[in-house]
Amino acid sequence: MVFSSLAYAYPDGEGNDIIPFNVGIGSFSPRGELDVDGTIYGRAMMLSSGNTVTEIVTAISAPTNLQIPTAVAVSSYVETQIANNAMMITEGDTTVRVFDTGANGRVIFSVNGSSSVVIDQNGNLGIGTSSPVYNLDIVNSEDPAFIRMQGPTGSSSGFQLGFGGSENWQFKTQGSADFIMRRFGVADVMTLYGTNAVANSFNINAGNIGLGTTEPVARLHVGVGGPSGTADLSSNSALIKGNLEVDGKIYGNGSVITGLDASQIYYSATFPTVRDALVKLLQSNSMSITSFSTTTQTYEVNSSASNLEFTFYVATPDDTENPAYIRITLPNGNGTVDIDPSVRTYEAANNRYVYRYTDPNTYTSNTANASYSWILVVNDGIKDSTAYAYIYFRNMQYYGVNVSPEAATVEAQLNAGSFSRQLGTARALYVTLLPNNQYLYVAFPTSWGFSKVSIAGFDESGVRTTISHTNLSGHTENYYIWRSTNLLTDTVNGYSLQVK
Repeated sequence: MVFSSLAYAYPDGEGNDIIPFNVGIGSFSPRGELDVDGTIYGRAMMLSSGNTVTEIVTAISAPTNLQIPTAVAVSSYVETQIANNAMMITEGDTTVRVFDTGANGRVIFSVNGSSSVVIDQNGNLGIGTSSPVYNLDIVNSEDPAFIRMQGPTGSSSGFQLGFGGSENWQFKTQGSADFIMRRFGVADVMTLYGTNAVANSFNINAGNIGLGTTEPVARLHVGVGGPSGTADLSSNSALIKGNLEVDGKIYGNGSVITGLDASQIYYSATFPTVRDALVKLLQSNSMSITSFSTTTQTYEVNSSASNLEFTFYVATPDDTENPAYIRITLPNGNGTVDIDPSVRTYEAANNRYVYRYTDPNTYTSNTANASYSWILVVNDGIKDSTAYAYIYFRNMQYYGVNVSPEAATVEAQLNAGSFSRQLGTARALYVTLLPNNQYLYVAFPTSWGFSKVSIAGFDESGVRTTISHTNLSGHTENYYIWRSTNLLTDTVNGYSLQVK
């Protein structure tokens, strides 16, 4: 219907004129109550059915835009077929553009030409990115970037992860400040994996923390496996399936119970720190080597030591327990020997076992003061007890009396047994000799040096000669042979001879 006046309009009694026909502006065939072929300008536009705001449906095919300077209240959706597949809403200097790019099948919501929200053809939602690669892809070029989920006071907010229709994990805040991360539907269980292996996992199960185990049985449980003893792990306790190294002090006011004998309990009233209790515990409840030696420990240079018999004593917490193993490391690259722990003799008075071992190897050295060492290790199943045994090769020192004043004559008698002898490493000597009209003699290597010799407490210069001496084992070395100045006689009380 085309008219040039409002003759067909009638008032509604509220200051409005009602036109009961379709109205066309720029159109002779209006397709609705109002059909505008052109641009509509206005400060506001509101469409309603009765008192309820309903929907706006545009089927505009002309190459023009729908421009609305102010906000539009819409309860459902906007469908547009405007040119370039776009609808542009402008308010002041801000333009919000919604359009479908067509080929890529994306829906883009932009502000002033900057893509803010994108929904691609796969249903991925991108915020801050025009190419989302995940179901929700958020990119912020400035720090910080947050996702905020906030409920009313006292409520919870968070998110859940799952697959196959199941919500397997739940991450949420609860109450005022608590953060919860747990398996959904399984009470009080949380597991974090490193390289997806139990040995590298962190677990919380019913309030217990497990490192390397998914079933912690104590408040702190380190390692795989349950308790091997009778300790009470029902309350605040720790279970460590391995070694514990502490670089510092350990303090406590509880007790220490030994793994060997549960009756051995040491309280903090006796020991001010757990460290002291542990020291006492190891001392009283571990095997220990009380002695390790061979019958002869010193030999003359260049002599041979063979078939050495070693004796060692092992103290134990009781008189029935065997060591876990006994091992001796032999010197000179001769390897190790394992001793049968059951072959022993028990000394009840000393609460110890006696073991013996004979080394079939031969040892020698033509170097003065050389030594060999044997290493004994006794293990009681908890810790090692270690001891060492040695043999030494020494030069000989000689002393005695002789009627001859000639050093060469005396040197020839040093190995004959007419002089007393002792193996040593230094010249110091104090002896009493019984001369009968004889000279007092002493001989030792020149490498020991020379200072003074006294007789009966008085220094005496005497007569000193340097001579080459070969011992009974064929080793040759320079020796000092010293004698008293005069012949002496006293077969009752004798004379003291001191080499300083």
